Amino acid sequence: MPVDGSMTAGKYFLGSDVTVNGRIYLTGDTELILGDGYTLDVKGIYIPAGSTLTIYGQSAGTGTIDSHPSGGSAIGGYSGHDNGSIIIHGGTITAKGYDNCAGIGSNDSRTGGAITIYGGTVTAKGGKDGAAIGGGKNCSGGTIILYGGDITANGPTDSDCPENGAGIGGGGDMYMAACAYVYYRLYVITGDRHYRDYAEFIHNNTRQANDLYGEFGFAQPGLSHEGGHFAEQVFASHFHWLPWVTYVEVDPVSRLYDTFGAYDIAGADRLSPEERSRRNRIYDRFAKNE
Repeated sequence: MPVDGSMTAGKYFLGSDVTVNGRIYLTGDTELILGDGYTLDVKGIYIPAGSTLTIYGQSAGTGTIDSHPSGGSAIGGYSGHDNGSIIIHGGTITAKGYDNCAGIGSNDSRTGGAITIYGGTVTAKGGKDGAAIGGGKNCSGGTIILYGGDITANGPTDSDCPENGAGIGGGGDMYMAACAYVYYRLYVITGDRHYRDYAEFIHNNTRQANDLYGEFGFAQPGLSHEGGHFAEQVFASHFHWLPWVTYVEVDPVSRLYDTFGAYDIAGADRLSPEERSRRNRIYDRFAKNE
């Protein structure tokens, strides 16, 4: 097991305690067997796009990876880079991502590879706005398949400043609320309800953000929201006014009304499919005005 921060493609066995005072950079498909009773203490493992890290444990499953970077994902992505795939068969793995990054998965706004877990004891925590397992901020992450294992996946938490990201899935920032109108138009064009449901999820923040007294039935009242938990479908508030958040909440409302004559997704849904399609052809009107 190398201690200099680099691992070329191949097979490695952790047969002693190893501390790497920095990030390990993989350069190809790598298999790592965690010897029972030994620990790899590292500040991040970067898996480049197109490569795969496969982790195995021995019979007792007490071989350990403890990854706690000061930037980037704990296992997966790194600043400004997409990342490859991660396969976990066994061992004990603790992964805590840095701000905007996943514990296991992608970096902020980068593309993540597939994550597959067959077994082992996995404890993952996302950094601010990042998922525990999956995507960093503004990233849905790659395909995630869980076949087994003892998995604990917690999004970021901070009692003084609510932070956002799924346990397993994607991380989010409230600026995505501006996309509600676009996602609804995609639903009208394609008929794919995934677009419609996502549009409604991020659009409903507009009403929740004005629920100052907790009277609208949402899980949490608030004045202005910074992000959302995709898995729990709950938004988190800073309880103070953020002007840019107001803009991204009001803009799609205005566009929905201009196009569909309704201020929310439910109202637009009351139109017949034929009428929605007709109104959705917004550029036809521009062409006629010319």
